Amino acid sequence: MLEAKSRFISEQAAEYLEAVGRSIAPVSPHALADRIAFLTSRHDEWRATACLNLNPAETLISRSARRLLDSDLAARVTEGYPGDKYYPHGRQNDFIDEIEAVLINTAKELFGADYVEWRPVSTSMANATVYFALLEPNDLVLAHDADHGGNDSYNSQGPPQLARLRVRPLPQADSFRIDVEALRDVALAVRPRLIVVGASNVLFPYPLEEIREIAESIEAVVLYDAAHLGLLIATKAFQDPLREGAHIVTVSTHKNLCGPVGGLILTNEREMAERMMALQYPTFVQTRDMNKYASAAFALLEMRAFGDAYARQMVANARALGEGLRSEGFSLYGSDQGYTRTHQLMLDLRDTDPAAFERRALAGNILLTLTHVLGDEARGFRTASRIASHEITRQGMKEPEMEQVARLMRQAADGVRPERIRAEIRELLGSFRVLQYSFDSSGRGGDDALGRG
Repeated sequence: MLEAKSRFISEQAAEYLEAVGRSIAPVSPHALADRIAFLTSRHDEWRATACLNLNPAETLISRSARRLLDSDLAARVTEGYPGDKYYPHGRQNDFIDEIEAVLINTAKELFGADYVEWRPVSTSMANATVYFALLEPNDLVLAHDADHGGNDSYNSQGPPQLARLRVRPLPQADSFRIDVEALRDVALAVRPRLIVVGASNVLFPYPLEEIREIAESIEAVVLYDAAHLGLLIATKAFQDPLREGAHIVTVSTHKNLCGPVGGLILTNEREMAERMMALQYPTFVQTRDMNKYASAAFALLEMRAFGDAYARQMVANARALGEGLRSEGFSLYGSDQGYTRTHQLMLDLRDTDPAAFERRALAGNILLTLTHVLGDEARGFRTASRIASHEITRQGMKEPEMEQVARLMRQAADGVRPERIRAEIRELLGSFRVLQYSFDSSGRGGDDALGRG
């Protein structure tokens, strides 16, 4: 059996917290505050100048979008819908109402959605909203197992457990796709109320039309978890779930949408929208992070302006990186089909020591993550690594740089001294210091069309 994640504080975590507690006990609040500021600054400098980040779950945020997080909005409250707030009363909501309205309408335009729930603090919370709003205890959910490309928001030990749902894994085909015929048989036999399509590992489009047909035959709802695919869907560079068969789409405002961490729920189904939005406030969210809505709105507007070119380049880079990695001797899932149709790649590490590769990569400041694939239960450890091109693409890298990235990963796998790898990464990043596909790089600097800075 694969080692289960601890749902409480592990012994290692407890020891770390106690050690830090002892070290800070004699230190003054002023000195500790300075330490926090120092740690934050060092983190930012390290990420910006020293790390080759290939982690699909993270993002680069433009300076103008990040600046909006540092606003008075961070400590204010608002409750209800823009234009008709419950609290506070009067004109105190005038500014945030317009910000939220821009965010909602921009998301509608980008994704072709009639209804947008903009308040979830993450995609996991967005998925949980779907469960609690549309399902009843003991209902069955078919979803990608969290150990095989899914995520914890539809793991039986995650939000479905709170909603008292049953969860069964989707039948999988090769390269993290869905076996439609097996799904048809399973769905007719067990009659799930919800079919969750989409996962953390996505290389190729899902057959949504066939899945919707199966769902309609058993009166089930299709949820497309697009946490990792937001920009590719918004720009029609991948697939268009709401047109192809999904009732509901959830998406992250970070990852390749390049905003702060948050989630959106998108649908064209009015009754479902009413139930989900009525549940969101006040059950899941009451007072909320208004500064994040300003930053998210700004980031979505950047994607509206530059997203088409950005999406095309991140997919081109992923495919070029796949070719470079294969030339360097790596095995990849989907190699017989061009590696990927998204910005993600999946390294097949079954014939290597995956943990050693991860350690060497991280020692060289190449940031990536190991993940499970089918068959790992028997091995007892993860045998794949998912990587993505969206961050290095926004830094300005294109196909030629993918050969250098692949070579650096080969060096890590071969045990080249991490200091040498880190030095090469610093030199590489030194040529890409201006964030691309943003209002910053276009010279607009965040001033809006009405002249307000």
